[in-house]
Amino acid sequence: MTCSVVAELLAASCCDPKRHEQVAAMPEPRSLYLIAMTPRSGSSHLCDVLSNTRKLGRPGEMLSKEFIPEIVRSAPGRDADEYLRQVLKVIRTPNGVSGLKASWFQFDEFRRAMKEPAFLLKFRFIHLTRRDPSAQAVSLYRATATNVFHTNVHHSADAIGQLEALDYDFEKIRHWHDHIVAQERGWQSFFAENGIFPLAVSYEDIEHDVLAVVRRIAAYIGRPHAAASVVPDSIFRKLGERRSLEWATRFKLDLDAHLRAPVDD
Repeated sequence: MTCSVVAELLAASCCDPKRHEQVAAMPEPRSLYLIAMTPRSGSSHLCDVLSNTRKLGRPGEMLSKEFIPEIVRSAPGRDADEYLRQVLKVIRTPNGVSGLKASWFQFDEFRRAMKEPAFLLKFRFIHLTRRDPSAQAVSLYRATATNVFHTNVHHSADAIGQLEALDYDFEKIRHWHDHIVAQERGWQSFFAENGIFPLAVSYEDIEHDVLAVVRRIAAYIGRPHAAASVVPDSIFRKLGERRSLEWATRFKLDLDAHLRAPVDD
């Protein structure tokens, strides 16, 4: 994977001139925000509730190379900079708010494809984390091993059976733990280098009171009244179970033992 993947995807996409002109004529958003997340941190649940307000944009993974080929059909852009501006118009709610979410790797790859990455500094950043990275790593291992990620998708009996039959694997969980830690370091470095003080939100905050989180975000981006009629209904539900908690505890102990083990000369 190179930093040109995003540029190559956009260059290879078919740009519909009529649609391009339609989107270009749309109003510019007045408020921009980006949820800086890591996988399995509750971002899908949070973004669903934010979208349901119809006043806080429609945040999604618009910077992901996985989704760009589909998104560019409705938001045609000939390069990364134009694509981003077109997307922000398409997902804008009538009150002028546009929001995105991105993992560090998605964000970093996309900004490297931009001619003017300083445009990204116009966003207000919401830093979404999970206080227990061990539980997060277990969740990511289970999801990637079985392709059972979210409750908004109907999963076959075979997929559920794979999830139930999955065995604990320290090395695989450690791989995803390192993956999460690397992303967090990326976000933290980006914030520090650019003097950004993001709004801090956690997975646990969302679990405890997602409405309070949405109200905090609305106030942070300067749209406090946008959360006045927010409701907690969401198509996303927690997939976690007792075994995940047991594995997270086991992983913490195993990781501690691994880190304390003497290094061979």
